[in-house]
Amino acid sequence: MPDAQRALEEENIKSRCSKYEAKVVGGDWVVDAVCTARGKTLIKHIVTSLSGERFHEENTAPQGSMTSDGTWLSPCKPGQAPSVLK
Repeated sequence: MPDAQRALEEENIKSRCSKYEAKVVGGDWVVDAVCTARGKTLIKHIVTSLSGERFHEENTAPQGSMTSDGTWLSPCKPGQAPSVLK
């Protein structure tokens, strides 16, 4: 992640979250956060597992949950940038 993007993300966390804890537990990345967005308080628990070229993420909150899976396909071609598939 570029330094400018990381700095912007850290500033966003500081301004919106009363709690933000990120740690590694048994090889997984775990984030517990309490943040405010659009006047609503969001409580999140995120577990991200990496295995080779794959990841699995479980994002749970009182409002609901979401699971994501991904696979690295290949490096970007010259002039191409990473993006979300549509």
